[in-house]
Amino acid sequence: PAPDPAPVRWAARPGGSLSSGASRAGVTIVTTSRRMLVAYGPDGQWLWEAPLSDLTRVPPVLAGADTAVVVTLDGAVTGYDLTTGAERWRAGMGTEIRRAPLVAGDRILVADAGGALSCFDLAGTELWTIDSGRVSALAVGAGPDPLVAVGRSDSLVVRAYSLADGGQLWQRRILEDAKELVSLGDRFVLRDDDWLVGIDAATGTPLWTAGVRSERAIGGGPVFKARDRGLQR
Repeated sequence: PAPDPAPVRWAARPGGSLSSGASRAGVTIVTTSRRMLVAYGPDGQWLWEAPLSDLTRVPPVLAGADTAVVVTLDGAVTGYDLTTGAERWRAGMGTEIRRAPLVAGDRILVADAGGALSCFDLAGTELWTIDSGRVSALAVGAGPDPLVAVGRSDSLVVRAYSLADGGQLWQRRILEDAKELVSLGDRFVLRDDDWLVGIDAATGTPLWTAGVRSERAIGGGPVFKARDRGLQR
């Protein structure tokens, strides 16, 4: 990354057109129009490939230390061994999936196009499924009893569910379209095209609103203090 322009370290041709890609734990995984999942090492060396049950439009995600989770348009949710490409488990949602899964600790959240939101463990066991509506934004809060905040494309109401069992804990009419939700400590931040809204994670109460036109919101990570400089983030 130091030189400008950055030099090409390696290049590979997995075959077909690329539909998604992601790098996890030193392994680059791509999906193709030939319904294949292909993995490369840090120097671009071919590691393995595995067939997919259908096309996918979203990148694989890493669940646990060594499982790549891929969702496909036929509604399949599949976990692959990151080292060998062997299929570890497969679950079905019943209809196409066009959103990337969200991994929160030892839980995997998957929303399908039919309005179902399912929670799986790292072994692919379905723990709960709720009728969440068509999800447009999804975030998981921190703490001992995490909440799952859900924004819907057909509603201006944000709802929160228990990560443990899927039970609804609160709902709030925010009057903004939830394009994205970001978890930041004890609150969620909702983004639409023209506004940011801070929401109390425990109650759903709006805390503040800022007029900010944006196309993406990124945030999260641990809170830390740099005492020697008197700084806090």
